Amino acid sequence: MNTANEETLPSSAERVPSWVVLATSFWGGFQIMALEICGFRVLQTSLGSSVVVTGTLLTVIMILLSAGYYVGGHLSSRLETTRSLFALLAVASLYSIVVTALFLEPLASVAESIRAAHGLNVHLRSGLAAGMLTIALYGLPMFLMSMISPYWIRLQTVGARAGADAGVQSGFFMSLSTVGSIVGTMLASYVLLPFIGVASTAISSSAVFLFLVALGYVLSSTPEGQPRVAKVLASMGLTALSLTLLGARSTELDPGIIYQAESMYGEIRIEKTQDEAGRELLAYHPSRVYTHSILYPQDPLRDLEGLMYLAPGWLTKPRKVLVLGSAVGGVLRGLEVAFPEAHMVGVDIDPEVHRVATELFGIDPKRNTLVSADARVFVAEDKELYDLIIVDLFAGEFIPTHCVSQEFFSLVRRRLAPGGGVFVNTNMHDVHHELPSESEPFRAVRHLQSTLAAAGFPALFENAFFHSMFAFDRALPIEQLREGFRAKLEDTHALEGVRVGAGLALYTTSEVHASPARYRPFTDAWAPAFLIEQKSNLGNLYEALSTRTPGDEVQDLVLREQLHAWETSDEDEPALSDLAPLLRSLAGHEGSKPSIDIGARHFRFAAETQPVPTAQPSWSELAKLYAQLYHLGEHNDREQLLPVLDQMRVYL
Repeated sequence: MNTANEETLPSSAERVPSWVVLATSFWGGFQIMALEICGFRVLQTSLGSSVVVTGTLLTVIMILLSAGYYVGGHLSSRLETTRSLFALLAVASLYSIVVTALFLEPLASVAESIRAAHGLNVHLRSGLAAGMLTIALYGLPMFLMSMISPYWIRLQTVGARAGADAGVQSGFFMSLSTVGSIVGTMLASYVLLPFIGVASTAISSSAVFLFLVALGYVLSSTPEGQPRVAKVLASMGLTALSLTLLGARSTELDPGIIYQAESMYGEIRIEKTQDEAGRELLAYHPSRVYTHSILYPQDPLRDLEGLMYLAPGWLTKPRKVLVLGSAVGGVLRGLEVAFPEAHMVGVDIDPEVHRVATELFGIDPKRNTLVSADARVFVAEDKELYDLIIVDLFAGEFIPTHCVSQEFFSLVRRRLAPGGGVFVNTNMHDVHHELPSESEPFRAVRHLQSTLAAAGFPALFENAFFHSMFAFDRALPIEQLREGFRAKLEDTHALEGVRVGAGLALYTTSEVHASPARYRPFTDAWAPAFLIEQKSNLGNLYEALSTRTPGDEVQDLVLREQLHAWETSDEDEPALSDLAPLLRSLAGHEGSKPSIDIGARHFRFAAETQPVPTAQPSWSELAKLYAQLYHLGEHNDREQLLPVLDQMRVYL
């Protein structure tokens, strides 16, 4: 004991009421879990909900807590005043308040940049960014707050209140802290985050903790020093409050966001903006990682990728449509226009998005029945039959594995009316062709295709314009599918959006053949979420191209360079002069054609299903048309795309 220091452990501790000690232990546990729940939401909306992201957050926090317990045990015997602990906890609270109020968005942007910089490595892409963001936001508070229990246990056993049994006190304070964690978890999950949001939850719980430890710091001071200490702490509190209000105000000044809220299931952010042609559109962003829905309010059939959702309906003429994962209603608005006699049932697990769908996206409640339910529970309990079922559940990196299995799609098939069709937004940017087996131990798209086949869909088609599949409960030759799309394209009485959508489906859809046996179906017992979340096999493609034994070294080098240029070009339109030689080389190099076909993304349809033109200019001209199709489709230039689709009929 340092006798020269008047503020020794006994003297300072004796001045602190027992209820402050107990309250600090309880709220410390509360605060740790409240911040951890906030961390889950921040990382989900900034980096996606991959198991790598959540696993990294949990790992980092457990490391911080373990380090805090250990260091706290040592400091409790060296920093012999309770004021030392209160000072450390005040720092933790102030840090949480200031960082959340002023630096949450900038730090999230940095994490997003780190994620983008490691696009082909899922561990670095998600894990590194998640670890950095967790440490920056919650590292110091977690580390310091975990010191509470070692301090109070020492206080009760060898300090001013010595005499209590060490085992009993250890159990008591660990239990009290855990009860606080339970309350913090429940309150943050059920009340705070859904009603006041992440930032307000972190700031308000930190403010309560700051008040509590500041009170403890004042009470542990000498009577003569308490007024001065109280003034200093009050100044610090006012400064933190000012910074909080400033940070809250700065987040409200984004003019493009017309609605922002948090629900029990995530963030809802609606942005009002314009595309490059000046057309107004609404975008729903449930996270920084991806956009879930976009809608041109004045023209719901303008989003050309969204038109692929409707494609099976042009063969079935649906009267009743089921949308699983309806979100804020972008697809529902397109269905309202494309199928004016149909009634839609939109199912989404988040009831808050349905309110946004009707109030901001203009969904007609008379034509749409909006149901708040888990998609699988709904199809298991529902008794209705639907002519068109749209499955739009695989958002960003979030894959609900119970809705990707054979059992789930078997339930979907039961809800399909005879002659109906299913659209599946796979959200899996995979390579569409086989690679050498050693380069692809897992292929999400191939496994999903096997899953649909095992669930009873005999006819499967893959769309290359938008990463999706069409499934039918009957044998459907691809010629019949194309004939249906062609008829809609040539129907001059149909809406322009419908004609263009049918034309895109016509020229970018190909048949899915039986997958090799190694692509086992996803089931409830086997649906590896981590592998499914990776989804893209592009990295394996580059590896296969760079490591395989070349048949023609010069040609293979050209193919690799062209593929890389196609995938990484910052230009709006691919270089047609470069694309044409690539396609010509495909015609004369049958062996490598399956591996590099993604380099000519939309050309895939013609390369696989049509006779190879003998005249080289035909390949070149067709390549140009496909490049134009891709470019105009990406920019939703419907008017210019229609004549291109008409020209393609000459070749296809």
